[in-house]
Amino acid sequence: MATPHDLLFHSTFRHPCHAGPWLQWLLPERLSSSLAWEEMRLHSSRIHGVGLRQYAADLVFEVPVRGTNHRVFLVVEHRSFAHPGLHDTLVRYCVHLAHAARRHRSTPLVSVIAVVLYHGPGNLVLRPQVGVDLDPATTAVLGAFRPRQRVIPDLLSACSEAQLRDRPLTALGTLTQLGLRFLPHLGPAATLAALDRWGGLLRAVDADRGPPDGRDAIDTFGGYLLHVNETPAEDVHMALERNLQRTEEKIMSTAEKLRQEGIAEGLRQGLTQGLSQGLTQGLSQGLTQGLTQGRVETLLRLLARRFGSLPAAVEPRLRAASLLELDRWADRVLDAPTLEAVFAAD
Repeated sequence: MATPHDLLFHSTFRHPCHAGPWLQWLLPERLSSSLAWEEMRLHSSRIHGVGLRQYAADLVFEVPVRGTNHRVFLVVEHRSFAHPGLHDTLVRYCVHLAHAARRHRSTPLVSVIAVVLYHGPGNLVLRPQVGVDLDPATTAVLGAFRPRQRVIPDLLSACSEAQLRDRPLTALGTLTQLGLRFLPHLGPAATLAALDRWGGLLRAVDADRGPPDGRDAIDTFGGYLLHVNETPAEDVHMALERNLQRTEEKIMSTAEKLRQEGIAEGLRQGLTQGLSQGLTQGLSQGLTQGLTQGRVETLLRLLARRFGSLPAAVEPRLRAASLLELDRWADRVLDAPTLEAVFAAD
């Protein structure tokens, strides 16, 4: 299921006008200068492997080599967390893509280049997997015989704000990379200060006729901010309005709406239960129960949006949890790679 990071990445870089300058800068200069970037197009990311099995990458672009019939496919993966199987996944996809693109011997050869944009914690692992129960010496020997795919990484996590702003990208491309790199880790004060520093980029994006349309891009960026950051929505709205220098409709992410709906539902149930149980004690207990119920409903909806259909045991576990546990699990929803990670012990 797509994460907020995925949605922001795709909303920008699925468009060749924004992906092209980034990839042109990232690829080795000799290779980059030989490609006809003005003819770059988005290619289907879904391909058939053996039988009916399907494989899908985040994004795939097709670019011709100048003056030839040769085509280069750029497989672009976006990752917000490290996964040891990423390299082998890219090997499988690149092999199947090359095969699918050349069904007949008369078809000119194609080249496939893998690119990974990474902004998660720790190191990005890009090596073949070998049995985990082997000793290091055997692992090294066997690893040399595993299929390998050269991958071009773009490690946003290792970049400073100045380095990202110095890249020759479009305004939206730069703003997107800055958001992915910094917004999940900034406190409210630092977030508002960053929005002020990025004011020029925000205005340039807002004025761009796209694709995507500038106002839609700002809405997506603001929604992402509210998903991954604790800055109050009203403060974000005011900062965007101030930097955009126009009246902006209030930006409200799905997560923010769900939180407000949960609070409202909790208060409604709390007041109803409290009034029926008595004045002081009943109201206090009812409000507590209502707020807990509201948070449970909100968390159930967030988990379902994030991970799809939930196991039957999840709902009883939430209803039996304390407010502290519910808050801790809610904090993990957006970044946890699996449902199990949400409920992992501290």
